[in-house]
Amino acid sequence: MKTIAFYISNHGFGHASRNIPIIHELLTKSREIEIIIKSGKNQIHFMQQLLEEFSPRVAFYEKDVDLGLILKKGKIEVDKIKLQYELEKFINSWDDKIRKENTFLINNGVNLVISDIASWIFKCCKGLSIKSILISNFTWVEIYKELFNNDIYKTYLQYYKMADEVWFYPLYGYVKDYIENPKYLGLCCREFNDENVQSIKRVHKQPIVFVSVGRSVHLKEAIDIEGLPYDFIYTEGVNLKGKNAYKLSIDTLNTQDYIKASDYVITKAGWGTVAEAICAKKPMLVIERNEIAEDRKTLENLIKLDIVLPIKQGEFNKDNIGTLLARVKEKAFNYNNLPKIYNNSVHYIASDILRCLS
Repeated sequence: MKTIAFYISNHGFGHASRNIPIIHELLTKSREIEIIIKSGKNQIHFMQQLLEEFSPRVAFYEKDVDLGLILKKGKIEVDKIKLQYELEKFINSWDDKIRKENTFLINNGVNLVISDIASWIFKCCKGLSIKSILISNFTWVEIYKELFNNDIYKTYLQYYKMADEVWFYPLYGYVKDYIENPKYLGLCCREFNDENVQSIKRVHKQPIVFVSVGRSVHLKEAIDIEGLPYDFIYTEGVNLKGKNAYKLSIDTLNTQDYIKASDYVITKAGWGTVAEAICAKKPMLVIERNEIAEDRKTLENLIKLDIVLPIKQGEFNKDNIGTLLARVKEKAFNYNNLPKIYNNSVHYIASDILRCLS
């Protein structure tokens, strides 16, 4: 048996969501591997439920391996002062983390480490000669470099450069400016269950709009969509009001099926939701968040593909949404022209990971 350890960011749930299908595929393809997953408490609980069938070969450890962003209460803007303070504390804890993790990696006989996108773990791998892969569409380098006028991003960059290999998903941003010789992947998303998709569609008589801004965002202001000729299915973090608004339970595990069942998607430019919407071939309204380099670059790439309309947060209201949805409807035809890398490539990604073990 060989052991792969995944270090998955506990910032939001997008990182966990895109690693679940990879881990599922790895365990399906080979009975000769075991998986270790380290992430935050909520992310671990989420992944445990979706990987339950493989429980004898998957070990879960609750550990905040990443910090990410801290947002202002009820907004999508970054709280820079609080984030800088927490980042400095977090970086100061790395030496202790690395000492403890070295022991863990040795005791568990780890053969390969995959990180999305914790940086400090690569120093462990380098010191122990354990092969490592950084897999993402961005790193915190480009985000922290823009947010702060200090050396925080340089520290992250130093550790990221210790990765043996770097694999980029489509829609990647500025990482190509400072990472050499990356490997380019296709999209990665959870599989759709067609039976669930049809069941969702049967419940709704109007066109369906799926709305999600990610679990790291909590918008307090209520958005009235009463009377619009659509049924809005929305997740935690958004506050929609109207008889045609249907909130999903926070425990809903198959949000990808709701995306596939929808006619349109409204989201911020979070990679996970966007990837699932592309694989489901859904036109999108994407809320701009220009202060975040990842979101900005993802949206720029989506605009080039001509499958979205960018909107400002203030435009998400009853007066504008009907018009915007009518405009974005025609974007669905542009999916016919997308390159193959915008299909779900989980099978190929898992095969490449297994080759790294041989």
